[in-house]
Amino acid sequence: MPNQPNIPLLFKRVSSQLPEDLYQFYRQISDPGPNYSSNECGEQMLKLLPRLEDIAAELPVWGFTSLDRLVLLAADDCHSPWFVIVRAVAWGGYVVRYHLPEDAAPWPNAYVEGETEDGDIETAFEMIRLAMHHSGGWPQMEQQQQDIAAA
Repeated sequence: MPNQPNIPLLFKRVSSQLPEDLYQFYRQISDPGPNYSSNECGEQMLKLLPRLEDIAAELPVWGFTSLDRLVLLAADDCHSPWFVIVRAVAWGGYVVRYHLPEDAAPWPNAYVEGETEDGDIETAFEMIRLAMHHSGGWPQMEQQQQDIAAA
């Protein structure tokens, strides 16, 4: 099970859920106990967190835990829009769900959801980056894409 990095955390848990950080939360639910599926999911999320640190190095993002879900927020406010929701599943995969912006949604509060077929962290990471981009919650991602295209 991965340990918390020895660097200051960039991907922070929303302030209303402190003092426990995301690593501590997922370490706690991954401890052996009666709920095996939660244990497995906690371990999978611990493996994904270091990659989410990479996103937080570029963009303002906070994590909010709601039951077995990790909600990615664009503000340090658990009442802000839930743009991207990630959860690990017992068979080893990840489910990524994102909110469609109003101008792209076929109805109010429409979501897109996809899942990895296994615990492939890189696939989950790319799905999360795409979800963040397409959700509209991080408009600075559009500028980054334009800068890359212009280079």
